[in-house]
Amino acid sequence: MRMRSLRVLFCAAASGVFPYALLAADFAVPVQAFQITPRDQAADRAAELARASTGGRVVSVRPAYENPATEYEVRILLDDGLVRRVVIDPKSGKIE
Repeated sequence: MRMRSLRVLFCAAASGVFPYALLAADFAVPVQAFQITPRDQAADRAAELARASTGGRVVSVRPAYENPATEYEVRILLDDGLVRRVVIDPKSGKIE
């Protein structure tokens, strides 16, 4: 049954019923090199510092509202279920 359906689809595509046949190559996504930027490294460092200082799990990391160029706001899920907000400067290691 399935082979017959594929044969009908192929014949319809080859005869011009479809504008062009869909090939697997039409759906291929080009592979791009993944590069880690210095900003990504700073966010990772801020997350690691927050995790180490509180002992919880990192929920999110984003640039801090007060000073987005140099500080990160890290939200930590603590063992008791509370979420703690920590602001960290990854270069100096200063935690607020």
